[in-house]
Amino acid sequence: MINLQFFGAARTTTGSMHLLEANGKKILLDAGLYQGSRKEAFEKNRQLPIDPRDIDAVLLSHAHIDHCGNLPTLAKRGFRGKIHCTPATADLAEILLRDSVHLQLRDLEIVNQKRAEQGKNLFEPLYLEEDVDRVMRQFSPEPLHSLIDLGNHATAVFREAGHILGSAITEELTKAGSTTMDELASVAQAWLDWAAHPDAWLMMPASEILAVADGGQLN
Repeated sequence: MINLQFFGAARTTTGSMHLLEANGKKILLDAGLYQGSRKEAFEKNRQLPIDPRDIDAVLLSHAHIDHCGNLPTLAKRGFRGKIHCTPATADLAEILLRDSVHLQLRDLEIVNQKRAEQGKNLFEPLYLEEDVDRVMRQFSPEPLHSLIDLGNHATAVFREAGHILGSAITEELTKAGSTTMDELASVAQAWLDWAAHPDAWLMMPASEILAVADGGQLN
């Protein structure tokens, strides 16, 4: 059974974060920073919709900061699973996350100077370099078109997205009952062969693009 919840980038274009529950596994699709007014962004980026300790893995689509920017917060608060993405995305994400720390500290320097003059408590950054160091050790680069084993017969495949360097569309496959990785690999390859058709995605219902389930259903 597959269940999909939208926590970010829904009715907006920032803070991408979606929770996919498949075969008892909780898989987060992206963990982006919300970008907006300073007060709104400050609150939303600190109020995570799910306990990071409950997340089994992250599937990262690409390295834009509104898709990867809150990954250090997950690790800081107890997420210990793998972050699956393409090799290029892993390289770019490290650059952007370290730059995010730099920009946060610069912004807080200005904000806290005003707050100190007003006798108010000073704000802390969302995360620091040490948090980026921690989360980068959890990255698991995966080549395009290879089967990613997420456990409990849940798998994923990254496919070329053509958005930025390293960006990928995620195809999630689940199998009920006892299934070997070779069988799942055959299913994934059949999907990839079909998806190579230039009009394939135009002909497919949106509900099926979101998830492919054998013996399950999309809620």
